[in-house]
Amino acid sequence: MDARGVGCVLCGGSPGVRTEQVHVSFATNANLLASAVQLAGFGVTVKQVTCFRKVVGATEEPGVVLDFSEPLEPHILLELVKLLDYLGIPKLEIFRLRLAEPEQIEAIITTG
Repeated sequence: MDARGVGCVLCGGSPGVRTEQVHVSFATNANLLASAVQLAGFGVTVKQVTCFRKVVGATEEPGVVLDFSEPLEPHILLELVKLLDYLGIPKLEIFRLRLAEPEQIEAIITTG
């Protein structure tokens, strides 16, 4: 934790775990799977997995994992967000992917 106790000492980012499940639409999952080759150019491996969901009884549903080979550098993040926008992934769902802090993603999206 940083001196204020709100961020990472090394990067200044959120101390939250980046492996937590995020919820995006089935269309976004399908789009990510279909674009796996393009995403691999950014060091992102797309894998299809089975997720368990707690509802009135546990259910299984298909999910997608984005596996990053190394942390996203600012210029790679910029190009990756532009690619996701180009692929037609809704802006709200780009935020939900938690590629970086929301302020960083918003700055990339608004500057185009």
